[in-house]
Amino acid sequence: MDDPIQKSAPIIKHIVITGGDVVIMNAFGALQEAHRQGIWNYETVESFYGTSSGSVLALMLALGYPLETIEKYLIGRPWYILFGLQTVNYYDCIVGNGIHDSSFFYKVFIPLFQGKDIDINITFRELYELLGKELYFYTINLKTAESEELSHKTRPNMRVLDGISASGALPILCKPFKYDGTFYTDGGFYSNYPIAKCLGHGHSEENILGVRIKELPIEITENMGLFEYLLCLIAIILTYTQDKVRVQKNDIFFDATYSISKKMAILEKPEERVNAVENGAEDARRWLRQLQDADRIKDADRIKDADRIKDADRIKDADHERQLKEKKQNEAQSVP
Repeated sequence: MDDPIQKSAPIIKHIVITGGDVVIMNAFGALQEAHRQGIWNYETVESFYGTSSGSVLALMLALGYPLETIEKYLIGRPWYILFGLQTVNYYDCIVGNGIHDSSFFYKVFIPLFQGKDIDINITFRELYELLGKELYFYTINLKTAESEELSHKTRPNMRVLDGISASGALPILCKPFKYDGTFYTDGGFYSNYPIAKCLGHGHSEENILGVRIKELPIEITENMGLFEYLLCLIAIILTYTQDKVRVQKNDIFFDATYSISKKMAILEKPEERVNAVENGAEDARRWLRQLQDADRIKDADRIKDADRIKDADRIKDADHERQLKEKKQNEAQSVP
C-alpha cells in the first residue's frame, strides 16, 4: 500500500533551520532522516533559510554534498580543538569581547569549499549564480538594533562567509562582526527560527520544511560559573525568541535543550555527536508518524463522508422508485 505521506506530499522547495550552536547536530539528523524518507531532495530545493548555526548548516546543505559526507564531517571534525575551548584565556575574552573572530567560520568551511573548488571569498551573488540556490541569513545590526537579511538580493557583493560570521556572532563565543563600519551580532536574539521570514517572501506553507527547537526549560544552578551562567542566559533567549508564528505542518521539533556541560561533551566527543544526530533523526521519525496518523484520520473521514453520500443517494433512489411505483398504481386505478 502506498504511504499516505509519499502519495500526497507537496514538493519541498524551501528549508528553514533554527540556530542554537551544537543543535546543528540534531537539526542535521532530522533533515537527513526526512531526506531518507523522500520528504525532500536537493534538486527541488530553491532556498535555505538559517540563523546563527542554522546558517552554517544551510550553507553546508546548499553546497550539494551527499548527506553522508556532511554527516562524516560534522561527526569527525575535532570541534573542541577548532573552538579552542581547551586553551581559552578568559581575561583575553573579556578584554577582547569574545573568544573568536570571523576567521573561525572560515576555518570551518575551508575543507568544504576546497572539495567543491569554490573560492573561499565567494560572494552571495556569485554563489547563487554557481549553485542556483538562494541563501537567506539573519543578523542584528548593533547600530540600528534591527534584524537584517543577508542574501544575494540584499547583500550581493558580501562574502558568504562574512554573512555567516555576522549571523553567528554569538556573544562570548564570538566577537561582534564588523562590516562596512557597522558591528553585527547573532541574529538569533530576534529571529532564531526564521520561518516568518520565509513565509513573508510569499512561499506556501506546504512547500516549506523547517527544523526547530522544542521549547523546554533550561536549568540554572547555584554551582555555575559566570561564563556558564551567561551562556545559559543566551541559550534561554535563543530558545524563547523563535519567530512567534503558529506551528506549521512541516515543522520538525527536536528536544535539544542541552546544559553547558552537555554542549561541551558534544563538541569534544564524536560519540556524543553521533547520539545528537540520531536524536534528531528519531524526532523526524516521530514527526512522520504524526503526519501519517493525521492522514489516516483524514482518509477515514473521507471514506465516512463518501459512505454517507452513497447512503443518501441510495435513500433518494429508493424514494424516487417508490414515488414512481405509487404513481403507476394511481394511474392504473384511475383507468375505467
